[in-house]
Amino acid sequence: SLTRLPHILKQSLNELTEYEQLQRPTHLSLTERLLFEVEYLDDILQTYKQLDQPGSMFSSNHQRDIFNTFYGDHPTMMGKFAYEILKQVDETRTTKKEQYEKYMKLQTTLLELLTLRYRLIRSACESEILTKIYKQQLDVMSIDHSHLFLRYVQMEFAQPRNLPNTDNDYDNESSNVADGRLDKITGQQHLLFAAQEVDEGTIIRINFRQKDQWLILINDGEDAINNLKVALRLQLMHNHLVYTAVLQHRLAIVCITQQLQSIRVDSGLEQAK
Repeated sequence: SLTRLPHILKQSLNELTEYEQLQRPTHLSLTERLLFEVEYLDDILQTYKQLDQPGSMFSSNHQRDIFNTFYGDHPTMMGKFAYEILKQVDETRTTKKEQYEKYMKLQTTLLELLTLRYRLIRSACESEILTKIYKQQLDVMSIDHSHLFLRYVQMEFAQPRNLPNTDNDYDNESSNVADGRLDKITGQQHLLFAAQEVDEGTIIRINFRQKDQWLILINDGEDAINNLKVALRLQLMHNHLVYTAVLQHRLAIVCITQQLQSIRVDSGLEQAK
């Protein structure tokens, strides 16, 4: 969490200062401590500048349309959009009650759109981090990256296959059989949104880049919100599954390491006898 970042930076600075102090026969002066802190913060700043922008693992179209912050992160722009729509409501011949209901609905829709957009982008950024870790683990196990994105083959496009019946979950062929029932998305140069596994056209309808597209989202109301909710839920579910796979891999490494250590201890005891 970002709220813990100041505490972590302060703690790491104190530890580095103590380590630097141990390397010297004399105590660090106040000036030396300040210079050391400036150098430490400068290194952090340079590292931060070298980090990839959020969404860099996605395609250029997604970076341009979904991760665009020109309108979504500027309250003034959102206020102008709301004012234009409210002006249209005022020009229509409606009662005060109907106008008030439209005002409240517009406010609710706009807030929900902004919240869903923020959560979708944040979950996509989390997916980037998890993907990097997961790919590293796949490379260690010599497994292709197609397991990162799998989708069930649609019935109208499915091809008959003669697959062996394996009732044992731990059978060596069980993983190959499971892969045979799934459609591997291979050869992807960029990261995909989880919604594209279900419907490749879902993400295409989500666009935060231009003013007209924002006005369309606001006017669509419930349809736009439902579309964003589906994309967000699928992305969160995808992140949870990848996170679970990462934890399982690390737990497996810990278990294997402990087993090897116990084998070494047992062999050492036998040799001692």
